[in-house]
Amino acid sequence: MLKNRIDSVDAFRAIAIFFIILVHTHPFLGNDGNATALEQNIGLLIRQLTSFSVPFFFIISGYFFGRRLKSQNDIAPLYISITKRLLIAFSFWSIIYVLPFDIGAFYTHGITGPFKKCYWHIHSLLTSPWMVIFEGTRGHLWFLSALGFAISIFAFLVYIGKAFIALPLGLLLYTLGVLSSAYAGSPLSTGLDFNPRNGPFWSLVFFSIGWRLSFLTPNHSWFMYGFLTLTAGATVQYSELYFLERVFGIKTTSTYLFGTLAIGTGVAMLALSNIRFPSVRSLASIGPYTLGIYGCHNMFVDILEPMKNYVTYQLWEIIYPIIVLATSYFFVRLLHAIPRLRKVLT
Repeated sequence: MLKNRIDSVDAFRAIAIFFIILVHTHPFLGNDGNATALEQNIGLLIRQLTSFSVPFFFIISGYFFGRRLKSQNDIAPLYISITKRLLIAFSFWSIIYVLPFDIGAFYTHGITGPFKKCYWHIHSLLTSPWMVIFEGTRGHLWFLSALGFAISIFAFLVYIGKAFIALPLGLLLYTLGVLSSAYAGSPLSTGLDFNPRNGPFWSLVFFSIGWRLSFLTPNHSWFMYGFLTLTAGATVQYSELYFLERVFGIKTTSTYLFGTLAIGTGVAMLALSNIRFPSVRSLASIGPYTLGIYGCHNMFVDILEPMKNYVTYQLWEIIYPIIVLATSYFFVRLLHAIPRLRKVLT
């Protein structure tokens, strides 16, 4: 399972999963009123620095899907194999997040707190059961669902011989998503009221970019090209943020803008360049477990959150995401010892 991997890709997987944890621990962006104006700006900067993480995972998924498709040249068994694993992981973690695991609820709701939160959660799910298709039982599981949508659309286009449509279709969906989220409230907004992370609006374009990259042969020069692409994307994205705030007064926390397309692509090229630097091997050892870390980390976000009452605000905002990553990693390594669970962990 863990052999024949690309160390640089696994190293970037480890970095990306930490930045996803930053999204869900939102350092210096809490609503408790403790952050100064400077700290809030730092929080917004950190939020934007995370913009590469999920697009990177979509692109890498598309890249390796494309490589496997070229090697076996039969879309049906490949599609069934990958979507089966996605469905198993999505279902497993959806079940976990319905269970009364949130021991942090003891602090706020007494000894029956976890069971109360479990009941409230189930009640909330029953009020909009169709959302379970897009987000499972916890919001971050949208990634697995969105990836499934992207793979399904792409596999269908391959099956009918129209794979070339995937990228322009993805760009169209992405444009609608960006204009409906980051640009909402501006004259450029589509006026559509929906969450574009659900379904293929974010995923298809990045997956298709990864598929396109799979036709090329990575080499060390990709590091330079990736860096230039990343730099161009960051320039565009931060220009968009400046434009939205200065012209329309919109201070968006959305990490999906038009520049994000190049940011995600640039980071994927950096990863695929197979660069060698001292910390690659140590980071790469975490990379194979990122699916499991992604699945379980919000458990520890909830469990550890009450500890903030015993630590100074600034220190907690720094160490919280690090502790979540560490506990999630060791938890996944423990679960990995159970062979039947490995498909939802790696």
